[in-house]
Amino acid sequence: MLSASTGEQSPSFAVSVPGPHGMALDEANGRLFAACDASELAVLDPGSGGEISNIPIPGPPDVLWLNPRCGLLYFAFDEPGVIDVINTKQLSKVEQAKTSPVHTLSQLM
Repeated sequence: MLSASTGEQSPSFAVSVPGPHGMALDEANGRLFAACDASELAVLDPGSGGEISNIPIPGPPDVLWLNPRCGLLYFAFDEPGVIDVINTKQLSKVEQAKTSPVHTLSQLM
């Protein structure tokens, strides 16, 4: 991972869930979210790298987007064709919207 402000490499962390690839940093709440192909969201402390929680998700994620102002994290899944919404403070799913199975969010627009 690279620092957005300096471009320098940040420390790397081990994630217990296989296949982490989509990431979002919630600086306000001190959480790093790693969406994993093993159908889980790993929630990490960006300072120590320790895992705070793992949240089940419905499949390998296609894309994720963090809205820090609302405290929500959105995931799109090609299969099963849904978008999940996670509350980043409570670390719980607040909504799931069904969509047509697509490979990227750009195909929804």
